[in-house]
Amino acid sequence: MLASSVCLTVIDPFTFQSSWVVRENVWAANAGIPIVPVFDADRFRWGGQLDRWARLYPFVFIKQAIPLSKGHRRESVERVLQAVQAALEEGIRPPEEQVSGNLSISVTDVRVGTGGSRETVTVDAIATAYESMLARLSYERPSLIVATFTCAHDAQSVVDFLEEQCPEVPVVGCTTCRGVLLNDTWLSYKSEFALACWGICDDAGDYKVVHIPDRPEKREELLQLVCKEVQEALMFREDNPSFVVLLGCPGHEEVVLEGLAAALGETVPILGGSAADNSISGLWRQLAKAGSGGIDISPCAVSTSGLAIALAWCSVEVATSLVSGFQQTAKRGKVTKVDVQDHGRTIMQIDGKPPRQVYDSWSGGQIGKATKFVKGQANILGPASFCPLGEPLGGDSVRVMHPAFLTQSSGALTTFADAYVGMEVVMLTASPETMIKNLSQSARQHIIDSRSLLSSGGQMRSKSSSMPAGVGRLKSLPEKETFDLTDIAGALMIFCGGLVMALEDHMPTAAESLAQAVGHSNIMAICCFGEQGMITQKKAVHGNLMFGSLVISK
Repeated sequence: MLASSVCLTVIDPFTFQSSWVVRENVWAANAGIPIVPVFDADRFRWGGQLDRWARLYPFVFIKQAIPLSKGHRRESVERVLQAVQAALEEGIRPPEEQVSGNLSISVTDVRVGTGGSRETVTVDAIATAYESMLARLSYERPSLIVATFTCAHDAQSVVDFLEEQCPEVPVVGCTTCRGVLLNDTWLSYKSEFALACWGICDDAGDYKVVHIPDRPEKREELLQLVCKEVQEALMFREDNPSFVVLLGCPGHEEVVLEGLAAALGETVPILGGSAADNSISGLWRQLAKAGSGGIDISPCAVSTSGLAIALAWCSVEVATSLVSGFQQTAKRGKVTKVDVQDHGRTIMQIDGKPPRQVYDSWSGGQIGKATKFVKGQANILGPASFCPLGEPLGGDSVRVMHPAFLTQSSGALTTFADAYVGMEVVMLTASPETMIKNLSQSARQHIIDSRSLLSSGGQMRSKSSSMPAGVGRLKSLPEKETFDLTDIAGALMIFCGGLVMALEDHMPTAAESLAQAVGHSNIMAICCFGEQGMITQKKAVHGNLMFGSLVISK
């Protein structure tokens, strides 16, 4: 390179993922060798696919990149030859200041933006939410969009708008229960209409979306499919993602997490939620634009029983947590029998006794008083909302399980999370007044005091290879024990839809408290029928009536 008179650099979406390309261009720039960038305009677009390289490596683009096209072959060749000739005539001119291959010298802070609407006409609501999000992102193209909307909105209209406005941006999303927590506001109109968008601008990061439109019902098929799809997506880079966002239809969440763990290992932070509707009537939807920013991107699509998975190689530090607002009681026992046909979601015995009998005793008869059987089954979602069951996980950590149905004949108890024989189970307690306070305090404590929850960009996978200069985690927070609220650029959250139904009059207060927990940053919380996230042991679990957060640093 140092013996060259001109450096001709071919630009594509992967150019600077090669450490040698980075080094060669740094050597050329520091030696004063003119750099002439060119790109295939038939295969790639400058805007949305290649322009981020100019922001990350401005020294390569001092001269305008030259588009090449087969349709204008002769003109393209002439432009390149003219540019090379001009560079030769310019000669070698060493710069006054040396440039560096470290991407962080040219990267602005990662930005997070949110926007929402209470409008009832979907096309108007998505336009308002999207415009508001863009304004908070200084009208820069997002690297990833997360969209959420109530089931009263038309999912296809949301998809069509996003396809038209941001065809190069990967998207994940799902329906939310009755509203959205947006910044410090409970966004909802008549408990039916809400729509919001969350976006992140991260030029130095990479984001890839996987969409499984139809989830297999058989356990092994689902596990293998999730593992396979995610493993294929991981070929995009050699290091593990810094976090994963999982939005799917309700059911089999533990199997999905098992498939993710098989592909990723157990320490990659996961934030997930099961799509919800306004009345547990099966009107939930998922949406996804699969692929990565500007590369092999698929049309935005809607599914009713699918999985939308976003893999993120973020260029800044992140922190995750999954907490509850409940306190453990002294009422506890061991699961001694489950129904294996539904993966243990139905508990047949606790300490050898019917769960109906045990649970009613633990609740002081309150569950029995509220139980009304219809055709041999009783829905106890409402009365169980503030005295659910939980699996203790050490210390104050607990995985909450929302009791849903009692069977009259057997006394069996069905929850919305898996149980297993030998599992310790405890009755939890809270009141509407203490729930919000406990949730926000727990979330804040995990974020501020648990530096151990920070992702360091994931571990290198088994395929060993040196990562290119500047790729992966670029900016680290100062070495310290805590994660300050001033470090936060924004947050994506998952709030339990069951709690929304139980706490509906308190949701404005909940929005204010949870916004305070993350420093009033750009935040959006989807209200889901199942929450997935990281416990203190750094393992992803699925629970109910919980609160998950993914915090992005500046």
